[in-house]
Amino acid sequence: MECKVCGNKIDENDKFCSVCGSETLKDEKKQEEKEQKSERVIKKFNPDEVEPVYTKDFNAKPFVIVTALAVVACVLIFAGVKSNDEPIENVVDNKINTVIENKVENKIEKTVVDNKNAENATIVNCKGTLFSSTGAVLDTFNSEEFISFSQNFEGTEAAVSMKGKCYYVDGKLEPVLINDHSLSVAVMCKKGGYVLYMDESSNTLFVYDAKKDTNIPITEKCSSMYYCSISPSGKYVAYLDYDKQEVSVHNLDGDETVIIDKAMYPIAVSDDGKRVFLQMYDGGDYAVYAYNDGELKLIDKGDYYHYDINNDCSEVIYGGSDGTGYFAMDMNKGKKLFDDRAYDIYFDKKAIGKEGDYSDTKIVDQDTLTGCIMVTTDGMFWFYDADKKPIAIDEKIFSFKCHIDNGKATIISRSGLDLKKTTLDGDKYNSADFSIPDIDMNSYAVNDDLSTFWFVDYDKNLYSYRNGKKSLITTVDNTYTGVVYDAYEKRAFFASDGNLCSVGENDDEIRIEHDGCSRLDYEPFDYQGFVAYEGTNQHSYVRVFGNYIDTGK
Repeated sequence: MECKVCGNKIDENDKFCSVCGSETLKDEKKQEEKEQKSERVIKKFNPDEVEPVYTKDFNAKPFVIVTALAVVACVLIFAGVKSNDEPIENVVDNKINTVIENKVENKIEKTVVDNKNAENATIVNCKGTLFSSTGAVLDTFNSEEFISFSQNFEGTEAAVSMKGKCYYVDGKLEPVLINDHSLSVAVMCKKGGYVLYMDESSNTLFVYDAKKDTNIPITEKCSSMYYCSISPSGKYVAYLDYDKQEVSVHNLDGDETVIIDKAMYPIAVSDDGKRVFLQMYDGGDYAVYAYNDGELKLIDKGDYYHYDINNDCSEVIYGGSDGTGYFAMDMNKGKKLFDDRAYDIYFDKKAIGKEGDYSDTKIVDQDTLTGCIMVTTDGMFWFYDADKKPIAIDEKIFSFKCHIDNGKATIISRSGLDLKKTTLDGDKYNSADFSIPDIDMNSYAVNDDLSTFWFVDYDKNLYSYRNGKKSLITTVDNTYTGVVYDAYEKRAFFASDGNLCSVGENDDEIRIEHDGCSRLDYEPFDYQGFVAYEGTNQHSYVRVFGNYIDTGK
């Protein structure tokens, strides 16, 4: 059977929904599983369409590929409504005329592109299709082949690798072909502007300077991208010369220094080139090392393979099947925190994968890694001080959202029908029930900094709550009364009267975003963070920066 709030499929013996935590109803009937899944078909990539200007004399310059983006003229009519004065029924007549059901060849209904802020636009990768916050869509890389997508901290630049070629892409979604002999994964430096890649035809490691549109040769002595790392600023590269069994640090000015005379694999290097985290395979286990301005220390030894590293390469949280540990450069060795791996770690800022989201090495744009929430198989923990044991957050939680700022954390969690608010400040830990007066909550959503909530009660009234005050927005005309928050657009979305609707954080207007919406849906793995819904045609859709993607039945 299905949850009446979010539509999630649940077992008839479950008392609560595992997704939203709502209480189940015993008289609900089981619904048939959706049997047929239609595969999204988008323009196939032809590697012969683009050829780089390439020579082996290290002076080759890539050229800009101007990709023609066919923009479907789909005008979304926005209806502005005062939050408390006019119910949503009065704006239903302003439905847009959708053409999404007729999209067969290319199952993306595209929005109007606004390139005014393309320079700082956010880009995301959804199953090989790139989307920009300007509304632009690039399906050049959509194929059955593996695609690597390595981003900078801000999410405004990326290195894309596919079919032996690597590209530089920014918010304009006009990919620059860097190299067509790069079988390995290219790495975007985390502060942007530079891409580290390997040219296998000449066995040469390069750094691409996006601003100058030039390729800078680093070395012919590094035989694999697994043997090197680039600093967040892109100015330093640490690499292993496997033949000579030594590790060197090279800067873009051409200066190079041998720092270690052992075969170690650089994990990360600092912006000044003085600090490097390394890994070495030793007797069946991985030994994790730290190099700090001439001094080499053994951090730990065991089955460790996952690393979260701060922005100046001075701290690391490492994990694997042998547990989770922490190390800072002023320590003599690593400190074990747990016997099992922390499979999720929440920092003030998002940890960005070195090679991509799947990467086991992530860089966090923070000065320190303390003040984070760790999730293990034994529960949630607050790690706030390297000299103290993490605090256990021991209540059972079905779903939660946290906000961390300057060493302080707030968690809003749901267990069954109840919300809890947990605050953490150093060793101060407080957890209490959290409720809104006179609201019998059915479903809820909250923005990223936990300052604004949206609730739907059992009478289908949608409220907002901020600064201790609640405000009635409208009545939801739908059997399913879920509400979700899109952090990119900073709006709460809900389904009403066959429409996908949204409201801003200040309740300034209710907008009908799209018609043909029967209910909100659970977001697919490849589209997390965006709004998913089920159409009246029983197809599933995801809204990405105003574009609508048919993800099948």
